[in-house]
Amino acid sequence: MHDVHRLRRALWTALSLPIAAGCTSTDPVPKPQVEPSKAGPTPPPDDAKDNVEAVERVPDSRPWACEVAHWCEARAEAIALGSPNVALTNGCPATVELPEGTTSIGAGTTVGATSVTATLVHTLPPDVVIEGGKPDCCYSWTYECRGGRPLVIGEELVVARIDAAFESWSESAVGVRLPAGRDQRDQLARAWLCDALFEHASIASFARSTLELMAVGAPASLLAETHRAALDEVRHAALCFDLAAAYGAPATAPGPLPCAGPRASSRSSVARTTFVEGCVGETVAALVAKRAASACTDPVVTAVLETIADDEARHAALAWKVVQWLLRDDDGTIAAELKTVWEAVVVGGNEITDGDGRVALAEYGRLGARATRVAAQQAHVQIVGPMLDALIQQSSRARESCAGSVWA
Repeated sequence: MHDVHRLRRALWTALSLPIAAGCTSTDPVPKPQVEPSKAGPTPPPDDAKDNVEAVERVPDSRPWACEVAHWCEARAEAIALGSPNVALTNGCPATVELPEGTTSIGAGTTVGATSVTATLVHTLPPDVVIEGGKPDCCYSWTYECRGGRPLVIGEELVVARIDAAFESWSESAVGVRLPAGRDQRDQLARAWLCDALFEHASIASFARSTLELMAVGAPASLLAETHRAALDEVRHAALCFDLAAAYGAPATAPGPLPCAGPRASSRSSVARTTFVEGCVGETVAALVAKRAASACTDPVVTAVLETIADDEARHAALAWKVVQWLLRDDDGTIAAELKTVWEAVVVGGNEITDGDGRVALAEYGRLGARATRVAAQQAHVQIVGPMLDALIQQSSRARESCAGSVWA
């Protein structure tokens, strides 16, 4: 589709830096004579197939399905919520059906508009008794990530809880076209409220990214862009809270968000987290938002989605620039690690299905599960993979150029 081509071209253009930038010497380096076949990375042709059928043959990587929450209870409670005809392990059902509103332990994530299926991750033997009556069946559940840069603490995505005691982030009343059905209105309110909380958490994610970039000596241009991206997320959160309120959300005030300090500050670790959270997440987010805007028939919502799509595309370009900068002086170690990370992302075996219970409300700017997953796979196969290959090739050629120069 044309949206894939446009996004791919925009990102490619943003990264068109000279190969000689890979040399660490500040002295002039003679321009190498490069064979035509090595003249530089060439973007994939615009006539590449990106239809649904082609994408569905690619293994489903499921990087948009993010483990965010855990739920633990006594066996009796777990059995009451057990999936039909499911096997038991130590008296705990292998899967449970958690109803809407179920709150996780830890980060405080709640089940959204529909029930979710949670998978057993830990049990205690039936004959083991823990003082205090601690639960003996623990489960984790996944939800469909909306893309963008998440706030990750440990292994969980973290968002704030809605708390009416705090000041609302909804800045203005917006006139949207309301569905006739109350269920649809409620679903839209919850969906935009959920998006708002993730946009709100992205502010903290970019703030942490600034500290991590400074720890590895990033240039001023990357730091300035990271700060601008955080301000974009403030605007995104407010816009999403506005839409949530318009569809009837009773409260639009995020409460306290857990403090997320900088993580490991090596160049390799910054490259890995930037690639996963930025290069992959933001690229997917940009494409999903653009498709949602194209399908939406409400001009107010379309304008919000277009704003988010354009900003997420810039954020994706920023992440790719960070990775490109980190690869400039790389001896091949970071490139190898990023290849390993990418292989872990694309290896999987799940097919694209409609099976998460989420109803598509495309005319109101909400894509269904299948359309979202198709967009994610197209972004992975036709944008992220080729971009990573091109940057690694560019880094390798730069090393060869510097090694063969009189200044090496």
